[in-house]
Amino acid sequence: MSYHYHPRYGLGYDESIDDYKVVGFFCSSICFCEVQVMVYTLRSDSWRRIGDFPPRCFPQGVGTFVNGALHWIVGNESNDNIVSLDLAKETYGEVLEPEYGYGYLHEMLDVLNGCLCMVRYCNACADVWIMKEYGIRESWTKLVVIPYTSHPIERLCILKNGEFLLRIQSHLVHYIPKDGTFSHLTVPNCPRYFDEYPYVESLVSPHIDADYGV
Repeated sequence: MSYHYHPRYGLGYDESIDDYKVVGFFCSSICFCEVQVMVYTLRSDSWRRIGDFPPRCFPQGVGTFVNGALHWIVGNESNDNIVSLDLAKETYGEVLEPEYGYGYLHEMLDVLNGCLCMVRYCNACADVWIMKEYGIRESWTKLVVIPYTSHPIERLCILKNGEFLLRIQSHLVHYIPKDGTFSHLTVPNCPRYFDEYPYVESLVSPHIDADYGV
């Protein structure tokens, strides 16, 4: 059976073996409910198959790396939830979403200050939630409510002064919660289409080192 329909990926660091891993999800071109999961490790320079994704679920977007695990929003017959993949154990888990209490149009995962973040879009705004204690549902806290924009927020980061940097339709936007103002930022020589991801500074190089056989 061929697995190639709408692949999804995630990148993270496995601290237990000091290695970087890429996780790929491949849905059968024949049966959408069958999802094959492959893992690539930098040291081995090869792919291998691991346990299949939960049945009748397919991840949305790029995996969000927090607390040694990758996270995806997945949908099934009844609702959406967050599925995690522990990169060291290569086992799946579930992270419970906040108790919102009302409907939504769209939701997105991100990372803010090292915490798992959920952006949930409603009719007139986007609610930004962060999980202050990983795995503890009660620790979900609504951080800010961003007024409705003409297009969904694709990425966001919080600045040291509490203001936000947003990416909306390939534009960088500065948002100030205090007065609710938006301003577009111009970046010289910036390509029309781009993406960005949070990272942690490290002296460890991800490049292949022949002396260590990786």
